[in-house]
Parts: sequence; C-alpha cells; structure tokens
Amino acid sequence: MTLQNKISSYIESVDEKVIYYILGGILFSVFLLDYFVLMRPQIASLSKISPEIRLLSDDINKAKDDILRSKQYQVQVERLRADVAKSNAKLKFKEEVPLILENISRMADDNGVKIDQIMPDVQDQKILLENDERRYYGLPILIKARSGYHDFGRFLSQLERGDIFFKVSSFGIISSRGEQKHSVEIVLDAVVYEELKGKK
Repeated sequence: MTLQNKISSYIESVDEKVIYYILGGILFSVFLLDYFVLMRPQIASLSKISPEIRLLSDDINKAKDDILRSKQYQVQVERLRADVAKSNAKLKFKEEVPLILENISRMADDNGVKIDQIMPDVQDQKILLENDERRYYGLPILIKARSGYHDFGRFLSQLERGDIFFKVSSFGIISSRGEQKHSVEIVLDAVVYEELKGKK
C-alpha cells in the first residue's frame, strides 16, 4: 500500500469535523509562518522608515513655504540693497572733508545757526573698520556756534537727514541771559574712508 493510499484511507476514516480542524491548523500554521518569516521584518523596516518619512515630509512642507515666500524675500533683499547703497552714499572719502565742513556750514546758515568755529580733529580720529580695500575712520568735527534752541534742533534734524554719515559724540548748550542765541558746542563723529589698494 502506497503512502497516498494510506493518507486517503485515513482521511476517509476521520470524522468531518476533525478534517476542518486539521485544515484550520494548517492555515493557522501558514499564517504564523508568513507573519514571522515574511511580514514581521517588513513591518520592522517600515517602522524604522516612518520617522524618516515624517522628517522628509516636514522638509518638503518647509521648502514649499520657502518657495511661496521667495518673492517676499526678494523684496526684502532689494530693500536691504537700497538701504546699503544709501548708507554707502553717506560715507565720504577722506579727501572730501572740506566739502563736509562746507555742507555743515551751509545747513547751519539755513537754520539760523551762527558758526564761530568748525574744525576737524585729525589727531583724535579712530579707525572704525578696515578691510582689504578700505579703512574707515570716525573723524571728530568740533563745532562752536551760537543758536536758539529751536534753530539748533532743526539744524541737528537736517544734519541727520543729510548726506553725511555721522553720530553726535557730545554737545552742550550754555544759555546766555537776555539773548536769544546761546553758545553751542557739538562734536560730530563723521565716518570717512580712504582707499588702501594703492597703499599696500
């Protein structure tokens, strides 16, 4: 008797419910084998990839936002370039100090400030910044003048809006009794530069 005949005779002799149990056990074994051998490693690799996918998704969303904001960034860059160009126009060449003094005198006259003395203090100038092409100085300019309070305020305001880059280092007003004009002493630190290309 062959093995096949033995199996078929055994199946015929077994109760129908037992056959269903055997088939269920075989299917359950196949399912367990499939889960532990095939599916479990894939699930483990997917769980490792999931955080990376989340990070990539966040990066893609951020890139989309940046692309949408690129026009806004370009507008900001252009505005900053314009501001830098405007600031650079206020920086004067060191040889232009006489023009700076003339410009300050003209603004003082326009605002009713009578200048008694205006003098750059080359001895006290300080190096503010130096690169391969230029050296920038803070050049103190001493101004002694006579002015009323309002005229002096207008003068400072016009200086601030003018085409000279400076900061007020110090100032003082001494009031004169019975006179409308008071003694004013102010020190402006004007920013000037010199070219270094030909000097090195």
